Amino acid sequence: MNAVGEETDIVIFGVNFRYEDKRGEEKYTVSVKPERAVCSTAEEIGSLIAELDGRALFPYMWNKLYRTEFLKSSGVEFNSIQSMEDFFFNIELIPKAKSVAALDFSCFDKFTYFHRFVHMTTFTLVCGLLFRIFGVSVFAVQLASALLSGLCIFIIYLIGKKISGEKLGLICALLYAAFIPSIAYCAVFTSENFAMPFLLLSLYFVISAYRSVQRWAVCANMLAAGAFLAVGCLFRGVAPFYISAYVIGALTVFAKKTKFLSCVSLAAAFFLIFTTVGSIYYKTGITKYRLTNGGVPFTVYMLVGFNFETGGMFSADDQNIYFEAGKDKDKMAEIVKERLIKRISDNKEKIIGLMFKKTNTIFGYGEFNSVYWSYGNNGTEGAKPYLYTLYRTASVYYIMLLALCLYIALTSKNKGLLCLLALMILGFEGGLMLMEVQSRYTYSVAYIFVIIASSALFDIGHHKKNRG
Repeated sequence: MNAVGEETDIVIFGVNFRYEDKRGEEKYTVSVKPERAVCSTAEEIGSLIAELDGRALFPYMWNKLYRTEFLKSSGVEFNSIQSMEDFFFNIELIPKAKSVAALDFSCFDKFTYFHRFVHMTTFTLVCGLLFRIFGVSVFAVQLASALLSGLCIFIIYLIGKKISGEKLGLICALLYAAFIPSIAYCAVFTSENFAMPFLLLSLYFVISAYRSVQRWAVCANMLAAGAFLAVGCLFRGVAPFYISAYVIGALTVFAKKTKFLSCVSLAAAFFLIFTTVGSIYYKTGITKYRLTNGGVPFTVYMLVGFNFETGGMFSADDQNIYFEAGKDKDKMAEIVKERLIKRISDNKEKIIGLMFKKTNTIFGYGEFNSVYWSYGNNGTEGAKPYLYTLYRTASVYYIMLLALCLYIALTSKNKGLLCLLALMILGFEGGLMLMEVQSRYTYSVAYIFVIIASSALFDIGHHKKNRG
């Protein structure tokens, strides 16, 4: 504080992004630092915050110092919200400051700050267990991610084998092993890697149920599907998309006598496991809130999803409703409802364009944001000479998959299974048309393109063999 004066209310400094090798040792560090400045007017502080937000330096707590007297007198406290709590804290606190300083250096370079969302508690617990066993190193999580990705290749093989035999299974495994998102995301500290094996197993048992003739077999397979889906969703909250796709698929392509039974079995197993684990977390004090309690009305995410300026992506202005409503959830729901209706009614002519833009965001990039998050995040594009090669390779591979998917859609005689797989993609498409979108959100279903494309290659090879 001596560098900027003892009466400075808030001091903000830079952040070091540390990149490690496979042994957990530092390879290089990228420093993001603000320009040195001392701001004492509302206009100066506003300009500084705008600059910091653009460089990803604003939301955090751990790159700031707060003067104790100012913090106590402000009356600002952390609130009962499960996500972005530091962001909202700073939004409420900083306008009360009379002096804010920025320093052109980074304080933390040997330690990493982690935060978690309530609905990702399972992922946090598993990572904590890995750290306890192997020591605090991101490499332990990355290694686990790589092993789980390898397991996914085997499960993809089982799915292909269940659909059309050994040969299709091998094609599926080969294509998925070369699928860049499944490789690149191994380097990312993310819950998707831990959820994927369970999500894939849920699909395997749904297909097994579709193939089954006897009711008890259908019931058993759908119970297994629901159980694995629940575990997957404890890591990654994609339950609405998967359940809607499975239920619609069961009602449309399953045998008439098993439609209702399959849906009930799926739902029973899913909700039993998900609610039981959630209750254990809540009652033992592991979480302060239940897993299904988002802290804000679900319609907030719909409001962001219909933000025509951001293309349905994150909007700080929409998130600020939390404070406009005085942190009252019911009042917030009323404000969101009013603004959502007005926003849609005032932009009716733009809705179709927004849907196309959101579709391009979630399905328009072949790497599903994996290259960005694993190699190019935080402005490190120049640090990886092969970065753009990965982008291009992923795009070419994705175009090939899409072309094969189109082929099988036009030529396949097995419309039932194709319909079931397509519903998986449409489930995400339909859900995200109503919500905030990011390119990485659909990674959890991207493997469907691999399975459908593999079926196309299998059919092409089968036709050539028959002609010969």
